[in-house]
Amino acid sequence: MPPQEPAPTRQQGASDDLSEAREVPDNIRKIIADPRIEPVIAYVLRQAAHKPIGDWTVRQLQQVAAVISTLPETGIPMAEIQTLYEFLGLDPGDVFNPQLGSNWQDSSTRFDRSGGGAVAAISSADCQGDPGEMTVSVSRSCQSGDAQQ
Repeated sequence: MPPQEPAPTRQQGASDDLSEAREVPDNIRKIIADPRIEPVIAYVLRQAAHKPIGDWTVRQLQQVAAVISTLPETGIPMAEIQTLYEFLGLDPGDVFNPQLGSNWQDSSTRFDRSGGGAVAAISSADCQGDPGEMTVSVSRSCQSGDAQQ
């Protein structure tokens, strides 16, 4: 009997943190794999799609915002672009100015900086790290005053 080959394993790079990734539906994978999308842009979108937006770092949000607004130039149908935006957690109604989805800005502008609890939240250790490495959900809690004290 010939020796069995080991099952193929997925190679993981230093920045590949997709081991606990969320499932990306076929229609989203198809949009990201469209050959009209530049490979680097597809890579950024693929990495983002595997995590809920709250788990993105602020740096990742900035990368996605920088590249995703170029999609309408590719000729991909607007309905597909909006589907991708919605899946990622971005506002599908404004594809030229990527923003976090519904009500995020409203909740951040209600932050009252004069409250002692809010100042303590901003001063917490969670809010003192590198903003680029901070997750979007931690950033939201720091901006809203709900950070762990």
